[in-house]
Amino acid sequence: MKRVNSIKYLLLGKLEQAVPGVDFDLVGEGGLGYIFSGEYDGKKAIFKVFKNTDFVDELPFKKENVGLTEIKHPYLMDVFDVLPQDIIVSEPCGSVSLADRILYDSRVSLEKNLVAFGKVLSAVKYLSDNNLAHTDLKPENILFKKYDNKPKIIDFDTMKKTDKIISYDIIFCTLKFAAPEVVTGFVSEKSDVFSLGSILYSILHKKAPFEEQLTKKSGEDGDDRRKKYYELLNKEPPYLGNYLVNNDIMRDLVNGMRMVDLNKRVSIDDAISMFYSAIPDYLKSHLEEKQAF
Repeated sequence: MKRVNSIKYLLLGKLEQAVPGVDFDLVGEGGLGYIFSGEYDGKKAIFKVFKNTDFVDELPFKKENVGLTEIKHPYLMDVFDVLPQDIIVSEPCGSVSLADRILYDSRVSLEKNLVAFGKVLSAVKYLSDNNLAHTDLKPENILFKKYDNKPKIIDFDTMKKTDKIISYDIIFCTLKFAAPEVVTGFVSEKSDVFSLGSILYSILHKKAPFEEQLTKKSGEDGDDRRKKYYELLNKEPPYLGNYLVNNDIMRDLVNGMRMVDLNKRVSIDDAISMFYSAIPDYLKSHLEEKQAF
């Protein structure tokens, strides 16, 4: 077991009490909790234990009673169980994020990342068809196992129902990728589309829209960053073009997905249609389930 500080020891103790007789390893830390690996019902599993129990009831999946274990799609994390102690038990989804692939791994081609994005689109369509929105989609929340191109969207803490009107005082999102309505505490069936537009831009440009302006700087607080975010919302990020895709369609797609006005923002179905029109034919074949590309 890796050395952990006192709060991690407390959370490890909570986990060991909830799932006795299992050896756990600390494998990561997120903004809301610590991640441990172990076994559950005879299967390898990942356990997310929240740092602060005071706000767990405010997390969207809990507040809206989203059935995480009922979400089943090949490109979405499979949740095995949500324990009474608010510990989320899920399948291991890999250790390489889309952010890692975009920024650091030159061995992963643009083609592979575009194919992976096409698969992510199908997962978000599944959520939309089931009146759900992830609301915190970003490259860090899309994982891969080594040597495969099967993405898994993770982190369902912020999952919301799009057929309910519930506002939130505590906002859980990432400004670089969040839809404007999510930042104000609401959600729509097109909220994830906005985030996907920013992810697609990141794949094509190796940085998020307005990356430099929205990266937190020393001494800058949340209000400062939100002010910048709102100032940039109605601006189109510079689109540099790419030899691989139909740039006219792809530019319209990125901008259409990132529309502030929900009536003008493209739907997930239109996004899928435009994406298929923008990519070359040989990539479309790799979006078939049996292809390993």
